[in-house]
Amino acid sequence: MDRPHTGKVVAGAIIEHPVYGFLLQLRDAAAPTYPSCWGLFGGHVEPGESPQYALWRELREELAFTPAMAQTCRLVQRNARRDGGTQYIFYIRTQATLDDLVLGEGEAMRFFAAGTWAGYPLTATLAQIMADHLAGRRDDEPDSEHDGKHDGEHDGGQAP
Repeated sequence: MDRPHTGKVVAGAIIEHPVYGFLLQLRDAAAPTYPSCWGLFGGHVEPGESPQYALWRELREELAFTPAMAQTCRLVQRNARRDGGTQYIFYIRTQATLDDLVLGEGEAMRFFAAGTWAGYPLTATLAQIMADHLAGRRDDEPDSEHDGKHDGEHDGGQAP
């Protein structure tokens, strides 16, 4: 028998621009976890949401980033959390620049070339997530084509 799920489920995005690099968020000083640290955009998966739907909701809230701005979106990592939850990491490739985005959460956003975040304060898992990504580690998930409100449904990737 499966144990009840007790930990948090979160979804985050490795957002890459082919010229400018990886887009990261500087969390503000009042953030409940990892204040004033650089991390991925994303957040908690609400009850009834798929991780992908939650990701698009969060990206819309945090960046005004929509599915139409993504060239690629696919699940690339599924990591166990210490609290028993799961962390879903999606890879998004985009041509969007800072001028196309509106920061709605956090202190700042910035593109970083691969590895240039060393020496900056980072969230606890960012360095490992990026190292795994750059080393080519992927989960065996099909390309998600950035759709789906809930698993098995299609609503064009539109979050509420």
